[in-house]
Amino acid sequence: LDPKVVHSDLRFYKTPQRRRPSADMLTALKETFDDCSSAERKILIKELGLISALRHAIIETRPQAVISFINLTNVRVLLATRGLGVPVIVSERVDPHQDPLPEGATLLRRRLYPMAKYLVAQTAEAADYFATQMGNRRRAIPNPVLKPELPDPGHDASAQKVGRILVGMGRLAEQKGFGHLLSAFSMV
Repeated sequence: LDPKVVHSDLRFYKTPQRRRPSADMLTALKETFDDCSSAERKILIKELGLISALRHAIIETRPQAVISFINLTNVRVLLATRGLGVPVIVSERVDPHQDPLPEGATLLRRRLYPMAKYLVAQTAEAADYFATQMGNRRRAIPNPVLKPELPDPGHDASAQKVGRILVGMGRLAEQKGFGHLLSAFSMV
């Protein structure tokens, strides 16, 4: 990382005064908690320590904006920034139509995403999933795909031995569709 980047791993935040939610955070979350279903409350209670650590880190660093990635982290960040006046941009990195979030997290996402300044998704279809909550504050920014610079088979005899190349990138989870990729490639 660039020396100007400060990395804080909040998952293992152990300092006792940061582990407990502050009074201002509890006040900021009270309205959300009062309106929540029992499934949402279960998620809130389970995540309270990490939300508290996030809030403390955000207050401490005084960012101009927060950019959050991944569904449940987005929910945590939106809860942590309640009442702070810090703009939050949430980024969805999976197809929300097939997102395996627990019911409470799905409901919280639906409730909290409208508080985000913008939502970024990888495809227009994924961004459209949030049309009701985000209106025109959603953008599709696809992952970059750069064409690899392979040797020209007409000028390099060794390149002719390479054949076709398939590159797939992502975690090995059903949601990423590697089975579809392999089936499609077997037809080629």
